[in-house]
Amino acid sequence: MLLNQRDATLREGYYTTLIGDMRSKGRYWSFQADFIAMLPKEELRAVLIKTQHNCWSDRQSYQLRHPRILHEYLLVWQRSALRVFEIAWKKVEEAQLRVQGTWQAIVRMALMKLGGNASLDLIYRQVEQCAPKERLHSNRNWKAKVRQTLQFHFEQVERGRWRIAA
Repeated sequence: MLLNQRDATLREGYYTTLIGDMRSKGRYWSFQADFIAMLPKEELRAVLIKTQHNCWSDRQSYQLRHPRILHEYLLVWQRSALRVFEIAWKKVEEAQLRVQGTWQAIVRMALMKLGGNASLDLIYRQVEQCAPKERLHSNRNWKAKVRQTLQFHFEQVERGRWRIAA
């Protein structure tokens, strides 16, 4: 639906979506967060919050363990020149960076693959294998960054040997 709406909009044109959140049987869904995640961040221009009027749920009685949802969101985007497949590729890259992005996550993954306990040289080799290549190429001093990360977030067993902190 969102991509169809985007495709129907001229470049540099605006398109909007009015969406609310939902609570049912003790579960909560934030649809606006999902919609925002689907499209490029650069295209989002505004998130306006407005009061909902004349809702079906206004006539219902609830136990009110959680507050009523009394608002909805108007999401405003401005279409860029990106094509749909470029958006999809960008979203894949963003997801990869979120998963692998932090040095702590990279070093933890390397140590986990080495059994949770390893020498600094083995950690360097494993980081080279599992870290995103652009992350290593963009930081000439990545080994110093690995050592700094080890000092802050991991436990030194002996000189030159580290493990995942308990």
